[in-house]
Amino acid sequence: MRAIFPESIDGDLLKLVHLSNGFRALPSARPLKAGDVCRAEARIVSVINSDSGKTVKVRGNVLRDGQPVIEVNSSFLYRGRFTDYPNTFEIVDEPEYIVSLADAAAVGVLQSKEWFDWENDAKPLLPGTHLVFHVQSVLVYKDKSSYSSIAVTGRVFVRDQLKSLIPVATVDYSNGVSVGNPVVAYLQRHGQEQGKPALFETPYSLMSMLPFLVQSPMACGHPLPHANMWRLLLLKGSRTEFSRESLNHLWSILFGY
Repeated sequence: MRAIFPESIDGDLLKLVHLSNGFRALPSARPLKAGDVCRAEARIVSVINSDSGKTVKVRGNVLRDGQPVIEVNSSFLYRGRFTDYPNTFEIVDEPEYIVSLADAAAVGVLQSKEWFDWENDAKPLLPGTHLVFHVQSVLVYKDKSSYSSIAVTGRVFVRDQLKSLIPVATVDYSNGVSVGNPVVAYLQRHGQEQGKPALFETPYSLMSMLPFLVQSPMACGHPLPHANMWRLLLLKGSRTEFSRESLNHLWSILFGY
């Protein structure tokens, strides 16, 4: 909690509202087990003024042997009106993007970017290459819609035959007063964001057309008393609620008690 109360944030604690809290087990780490010795660390990754107030986002990690195992993300809102934009910023770990360079023109466009630095001059960048971008943006706000400074750094990789990531280039961009993020704008135009949910064009029901019964939990090997049971009959994808007497009668027919 100490991370959300720095002196630079001018907010009334009596107007603090909790917005969200999320946990993510890192796929590269072994799950925690009994006996592990862990410590936690946290830092503020964004402070943003909006019409609702000042939103503070905190990111923390549970560490084992100095390596992160679980990532924790929390956000809070100080209700009120704030105009202290020099104290607002964002640190954004941008999603992974894959940029496929289809032809020489696409290669030329990328190599013309001053923020892109190909590291292996002995092996030039060729058409048909699929580049994987991992970048982080640090944005300091000037006002509600522009930045007083922006910095984007990261690495660019290709995948070998074993799908391992091989570093081949770096990204390094910084600028003063800006309206947008040119690096992310390029990736959004020419790349494909990875890990983004894919929505179906036509929604469909996950329910079976056949009726099925949801049975209440067992207590000591026996069904719980009728008065403590929720019994629902789901028929053709719709939920139908019955009176307790009807459910008790249905239960006795189906199960004999």
